[in-house]
Amino acid sequence: MRIDYQIFKTLFAEAVFVQESLDIWFAEHQGIDLDPVVDSRSIAKASLFFALQGASIDGHNFLVEAIDRGALVLVLDHNKRLFFDQLDEAIKKKVLAILVDDVQATLITTAMLWRSLFQIPVIGITGSMGKTTTKEILKYILVQSGKKVLANQGNQNSLIGVSLTALRLNKEHEIAIFEMGINACGEMDELVAIVRPTAGMITTIAHAHTEGLYDFKTIVREKEKIFSLMRPDAIKIVGSAAYVFLSDQLKSEVIAFGTSPDADIWFEEIMFEPKKIIIHGLGSMMIWEHIEFHSGRLYNRLQAAAFAIALGGIIDDALLAAFTWQDSIGRFEQKKMSDDRGYLIDDACNANPESMIVALEAFDRMQSKEDKIAVLGPMYELGAHAEKGHDQVVKKIKTLSSIKICIFVGDQFQREQLIVDTKIKCLFVKEVDQAEQLLIQLLQYKKSRVLLKSSKSVGLSKMAQKLL
Repeated sequence: MRIDYQIFKTLFAEAVFVQESLDIWFAEHQGIDLDPVVDSRSIAKASLFFALQGASIDGHNFLVEAIDRGALVLVLDHNKRLFFDQLDEAIKKKVLAILVDDVQATLITTAMLWRSLFQIPVIGITGSMGKTTTKEILKYILVQSGKKVLANQGNQNSLIGVSLTALRLNKEHEIAIFEMGINACGEMDELVAIVRPTAGMITTIAHAHTEGLYDFKTIVREKEKIFSLMRPDAIKIVGSAAYVFLSDQLKSEVIAFGTSPDADIWFEEIMFEPKKIIIHGLGSMMIWEHIEFHSGRLYNRLQAAAFAIALGGIIDDALLAAFTWQDSIGRFEQKKMSDDRGYLIDDACNANPESMIVALEAFDRMQSKEDKIAVLGPMYELGAHAEKGHDQVVKKIKTLSSIKICIFVGDQFQREQLIVDTKIKCLFVKEVDQAEQLLIQLLQYKKSRVLLKSSKSVGLSKMAQKLL
């Protein structure tokens, strides 16, 4: 978003502008691009700071920090004007304060209005897992083809994250990709109202957020709302696992993607040649050679390539770009640990039973001179599926052959089940800091390759930063 008086008056029509010399301020700052933010710590350039109030943190307490870091415009709750009025006069002269009734509602409404000003292709991506990875791969493919692309930063896929992304749209962007994540019924309707995607994808379905979305049918019926404002002939790609639960009308409009012949676009591994796959549905059968050992990422790479091809991309170029894309942060991201202690694979950004099993299979399949250690934390937001989901992971662990040690954090994994018929040495701790100390001790004796996998809120990614 850029500073422009007429645009601001339209976007913030019901707000009160506070600036001693309003006309002069707008004249001096006209045309400056603003980065929309809600976290003062993330400010690195001229910014539009929305002072959100959360359960424990109030953005109004960080106005000085926000201004010092580069915020030029502050969106504040009019009931908290005192926070601004108490600032030093010299500081207040630097910025424009916009007083509103509800800061979060204003963020969402402003994002909706700003998005409506752009008539470019907008892709929405949702699914139970693989959203961020698929988004990053698709963005990479499109950038490699010469497009100017906007996409969510990291996994900012919530109502707030999507709103911030919409406000980052500018006239240079030729296409936008929005990752859209939901935890409960009704949330997709809110996201669609902001994004208004013109094409979309459901990556796959898994037991993620089943605490608020209950079962597979509910998950898919909520996620399929991503297509609700699209034309019938819009590009819509849906993973085969989700396709089964789609409403009947949509089944005739979408392209099914998967690993079996009942999908429109599908791939299969060549027996005895694991580095080669056969891809069907892209006009003619083709063989593609690759080095991807993670089955989930292989799926993500091919699904993103299929979408880029549907958008008009050249088949070979799209596939080549998809397979040259590198890891994204916190998603099976491999780095060398400090003090020559081996390698760390950080996959602790999120977890559900399906994604944890895929990660363990990939880790078990990896070629490694070092001993392998897996540190596994609980998977949250599974609702009634919590016990069964953790049991599924336990059953998978019993089949693995190359992992030497597993450290389990919390009580969710049943100790008795793991001890019986398990070749892997199983160690149990209550807290993340205990797992960290135990892992450090193990690394003192032998260089290792370590996998971290859990739900984000467990905190294993913070442990990862200490080991690098």
